[in-house]
Amino acid sequence: AYCLTVEEKTLLKKLVSKGELEIPKDEVIESQFTQLIEILASAGFEQYEVSNFARPGGEAIHNANYWRGLSYCGFGPSAHSYDGKSRRWNVSNNSSYMQADFNKTDWFETEFLNDNNRWNELFLTGLRTKWGVEKAAIQQLGGFRKEEQERIDYWSDLNCLKHNLHALELTKKGILFADKIAQDFFRLT
Repeated sequence: AYCLTVEEKTLLKKLVSKGELEIPKDEVIESQFTQLIEILASAGFEQYEVSNFARPGGEAIHNANYWRGLSYCGFGPSAHSYDGKSRRWNVSNNSSYMQADFNKTDWFETEFLNDNNRWNELFLTGLRTKWGVEKAAIQQLGGFRKEEQERIDYWSDLNCLKHNLHALELTKKGILFADKIAQDFFRLT
């Protein structure tokens, strides 16, 4: 359940720019999204990530691991893998992938993540889940700085963030601001 993004160089962008198609206002989108959450909950679906729903225990393992920052391995063209310290993505061309010598490294690219990258991803992905950002993972990356603790207090006072012994989690209200809240915790240095 993702909100529509109007991308450049698309027919949708052209229609919106010409005024032939109107994108709903934020208030309408928020209302529709809240209704969707309620309808799915009444049908037995749980929101395990801001945009993903499943019946309890039915979460897609690869998807849940991605959002929780856990390791996963992808196979096939364009597939992505992550081991906690680096991410890898396979070539996207089907023929190139099928003809690849898997004993070599020319069929994928790798990005090694420094501690700031790992911290930022922890918040970008973890906060979006029902599990939140686990405090153990935060401690492994050095714990909270003073200004980050102030941000916790700020978002908690707005009833957007809650924390318990194990994790920092979004509230129902906070889900609507997930990306903004995560961005507030990003480390640039």
